Amino acid sequence: MRRPALLLIGLALAGCVGVRRVTAPRAEYATYRAARTAPTLEERLAAADEYLRDYPAGAWAAEVRRWFQVEEARYWERSFDRLPLLRAYLVALPAGPHHVEAARRIRELELAAEYARQREARFERRAREIAAELDAAASGRRSVIEEVSRFTRLLAGIRAWGSPTSALDSELLHR
Repeated sequence: MRRPALLLIGLALAGCVGVRRVTAPRAEYATYRAARTAPTLEERLAAADEYLRDYPAGAWAAEVRRWFQVEEARYWERSFDRLPLLRAYLVALPAGPHHVEAARRIRELELAAEYARQREARFERRAREIAAELDAAASGRRSVIEEVSRFTRLLAGIRAWGSPTSALDSELLHR
């Protein structure tokens, strides 16, 4: 009679720890503990998912399921347009509720990023081509201005108006 009383007292004292902790299998408690104390949200999500997979009717299943459903949905919404978070989602929850959509969204964002890189490369290439064309046009204008200036100086240097063309400077005649 004394042993059952001590056992009841021991269980009552263990109430601060929780009867579930005392009665649940050690592996289940360890998995639950990881879901509660993992340092990052991704690790907590992964641990909670593992707990729910391994112990769907476990001692803490209802608590973990409530937390997991809310936090997984929040994480999914937050990560929808952020490639690093989507990749982290798939690492943490490779078979999670949104793993198919996450993989699809990653591909979409990667394609969009690749398209943007290609568009930027085309834009930069075209900008370089236009800059080269503008440089060539500027060089051509400088050449024309120099030639017109030289020709104007030659014409201004003529001192014998009305003389035969053979009297003109040979540089003016052979241009």
